[in-house]
Amino acid sequence: MNSNYIQKLNTFNLKALSFTELNNPAEILSFINNCQNRCRRKYSNEKINNIMFNNNYLAYIYYKNDNPLGYLIAYFRKDDKIVLKIDNIGVLKQYQDKNFELEFIENILLKSWENKAVDKATITFKSTEIKMKNILEKLNFDKNN
Repeated sequence: MNSNYIQKLNTFNLKALSFTELNNPAEILSFINNCQNRCRRKYSNEKINNIMFNNNYLAYIYYKNDNPLGYLIAYFRKDDKIVLKIDNIGVLKQYQDKNFELEFIENILLKSWENKAVDKATITFKSTEIKMKNILEKLNFDKNN
């Protein structure tokens, strides 16, 4: 990731609290279930708890002016390279038209670069929504068939 791209990502103006910082699996699960999710993955208190204490995960709820907006869950996979896999993203229904998902993804890319020298980032969920396709195109994600 080049320095110009990192500089561009530093314009993030939302607050992000990690699942670990929030430390309440039941509340996190309730929030996720109230969001419009970009994949059909189901979560449980146990899965949220595992995400909270697994160092390979970056999972955040995003806020603007202390109002929760949505969440993003990603994890690291280490093979020959370190790959960030964005596993799920969601926003509350009232913020569907605000493009917060773009800011969530930009933020997680920056955080992953700061925490681990990531070689590659991928999206693991499929979305047929034009909005998500446009967001991924803006971020220069390649479409893999």
